[in-house]
Amino acid sequence: GKPPSTSQLMSKIRRQRERISLDFDFDDLLVPFSHSTQRKVLEVTQV
Repeated sequence: GKPPSTSQLMSKIRRQRERISLDFDFDDLLVPFSHSTQRKVLEVTQV
């Protein structure tokens, strides 16, 4: 099958984040992910 799109991943993360944020700061985990995602998005939009 097709890999999930960025928007699908982000909405999945948002749901997990809403659940997890009560327990600890999820932003620390999200930083490396968002950097690689931004790079991918930039590469795609420049094509």
